[in-house]
Amino acid sequence: MRIWTTILAVTLLAPASWAAGGPEPYIRAALVRLRLNDLKRSEINLYTAVLRARKQGSYAQLVANIRNKAVYRELLTSKRNALILDLFDSEAVGTLTLEEVKEQLRKPQPLRDALANTVPTAYIEALRSP
Repeated sequence: MRIWTTILAVTLLAPASWAAGGPEPYIRAALVRLRLNDLKRSEINLYTAVLRARKQGSYAQLVANIRNKAVYRELLTSKRNALILDLFDSEAVGTLTLEEVKEQLRKPQPLRDALANTVPTAYIEALRSP
């Protein structure tokens, strides 16, 4: 039921948002694609939303919405979507250039390993008492 409600909301709200040229319809589309288990298109929609937000100068607001609103936080369950935001955060603070971000998105595994400051799951499982 939640998926159909989301699809209906995107369908009704999308035309005005698409005309405005903002990132919001792409974020909603990315969320719908993620819920439908279409990870590749979810990634493409999030990437497009980030590029539009950068162009409009509202990238910080977009990322804050994704990370703070419960509705959009679901986008971060996809590792690829989380990687996109990590890379563009690095670009926003000046650590990476846009060309480096695009290059890392083509082959993300080494950088994702470097960005993940987490203990491996197998190690955590081994430490837990039975």
